[in-house]
Amino acid sequence: MPVYTNIEDLRRRYVRRTPKMFYDYAESGSWTEQTFRENTSDFQHIHLKQRVAVDMAGRSTKSQMIGEDVAMPVALAPVGLTGMQSADGEIKAARAAEKFGVPFTLSTMSICSIEDVAEHTTKPFWFQVYTLKDDDFMRRLIERAKAAKCSAIVVTVDLQLLYADAFAMTDDLQQAQKHFKKAQQLFAAHPDSLLEPALATRMNEQQWSLYRTMTYQQQLPDSSTFSAMYYRTKIRSLRKAMEKQRWMLMEEYANQLVNMPFQHRYVEDYQRLLHLLGFNGDITLAWQILEQVSSLDLRERNKEQLQEERAWLSFLSSQKNN
Repeated sequence: MPVYTNIEDLRRRYVRRTPKMFYDYAESGSWTEQTFRENTSDFQHIHLKQRVAVDMAGRSTKSQMIGEDVAMPVALAPVGLTGMQSADGEIKAARAAEKFGVPFTLSTMSICSIEDVAEHTTKPFWFQVYTLKDDDFMRRLIERAKAAKCSAIVVTVDLQLLYADAFAMTDDLQQAQKHFKKAQQLFAAHPDSLLEPALATRMNEQQWSLYRTMTYQQQLPDSSTFSAMYYRTKIRSLRKAMEKQRWMLMEEYANQLVNMPFQHRYVEDYQRLLHLLGFNGDITLAWQILEQVSSLDLRERNKEQLQEERAWLSFLSSQKNN
């Protein structure tokens, strides 16, 4: 196993082992990258003062941060899309931080969800959020963090506007503006989906094309294609929430789905969802989903199953009223 003596050793190995598009994502900053460079260079002006002829017995780097015992007074900062650098990257980083004894900060832009990281760790971690205008979305996000027992919220306050970085501006300003326009369209259509717009603004055309090849077949989808992908993602997330019996998360996805057009291919998912919602006491939302599903052109078998669900919800409603 290689021996690493400092961060620069790790960076050199990172360059060799990581695809260029991922390396550029982590190793670039906005506009002229002055702040990005100074995040490192400023530390070169800080020196530790040597002390001599003192008792070194019992020396320790242990300390406390916001009331938490830590092995040393540092924390792993939030890094967006860590799961692209390595599969389950956020989970690996969180477990490494926990093993060493320092806090891990999960980014809002993470690949692994809050719940996934919480499931694979035993100690509370921190969660980073942006100051978005959607108060309802922010409230739900923070509620999820609380449910996962995150011990601190780290608020990013210096991102008032979307930015472009130097490596995204491939030819000229016009090229960069094209990426901004695509990102703004995605944000407007799906404000909850932060991954795609972030990549759209950070990647040049060649890198974006490579990413699309790896994920969605080589092209930036039009609005209808993107909507279909977005809907499939919601359904997959919903299935996982139902399987793990994460009620708050399931209710959040259900509230999102009820405002979207329902599709025949997911009828069984809808039926299971409304049954669980009724069982969990959210009868009003369950009725909304039932009515949406009933409006579809269903097979006889599905119609019979829905009649049973309707009877089930009617019974629950009568019990609640009594």
